[in-house]
Amino acid sequence: MRSRDGLSREEQDHLDEMRIACPDIASACDLARVFAGLVRDRRGHLLADWVREAETNGPGPVRGFAGFLRQDWDAVLAGITLTYSSGVVEGHVNRLRRSSGRCTDEDLSDSSAPVSCCDRDRHEIPPRPKISEPHHRGGHCSAT
Repeated sequence: MRSRDGLSREEQDHLDEMRIACPDIASACDLARVFAGLVRDRRGHLLADWVREAETNGPGPVRGFAGFLRQDWDAVLAGITLTYSSGVVEGHVNRLRRSSGRCTDEDLSDSSAPVSCCDRDRHEIPPRPKISEPHHRGGHCSAT
């Protein structure tokens, strides 16, 4: 999110007009700004308060987003609070996989797309097993 300080005077005036004209936009902007701060500053201890506020006072899409956060609460909280990251490793893997065409080989099948040796040799992660009865938090299900 861009800081309001980085906006031109005209952009600030336009944003103020939109916020006045539509309270949902104002609420969504405020909640998004607070959420971005929680993530950026790793203030996971405030996440529960943010989710309650979003579910109570946010517009529909923000309420939905807050509800999705609840579905995998432990992972979301860990992602916001812990400093562990696999980003560097993933960056190196992607760099190696896309290295200037050295991993490309002609596909012998009917497909016209070339096969990358990296794709061919990559081990696939097995899909999650199907669970017969879904586990729901909150006592209601939005699935049909």
